[in-house]
Amino acid sequence: MDKRTQRSVASARIDIYVDETQHQPPKFEASRYFTSRSIVQPHASVLRVTAR
Repeated sequence: MDKRTQRSVASARIDIYVDETQHQPPKFEASRYFTSRSIVQPHASVLRVTAR
């Protein structure tokens, strides 16, 4: 929303489609996988997932 004119300046539409697959779940060889980055760019999306 533009503060001066009180009008929307942007809009977005997000469509998500989910399809079922007949694949087996992945098999992991190590008990732990990780990656790290020393530099994260501005406006970057960071996702952290923990599963057991």
